Amino acid sequence: MDIECNAIVWKKKDRYLSICPELGISSFGEDVTEAVENLVMGMNGYFDGNDSCVLHVEVKDDYAVEYDIFDDTDDDGALLC
Repeated sequence: MDIECNAIVWKKKDRYLSICPELGISSFGEDVTEAVENLVMGMNGYFDGNDSCVLHVEVKDDYAVEYDIFDDTDDDGALLC
């Protein structure tokens, strides 16, 4: 079953925080990419082998952040985890 989830990422002091509000899972990293990768690792423990997740990432920040998280995104830019 495909589950639609969101990831919200923002900078707090010297780290980036990430949260998936639908699952109540959060993580952090030194940059946006690491924060999302760590969040996905935490989310993987939530799903069993039959589930899959489409993760929509939104960066809330005072400045534009350009990043490339993974190559395995679908056509609308959502991350498949």
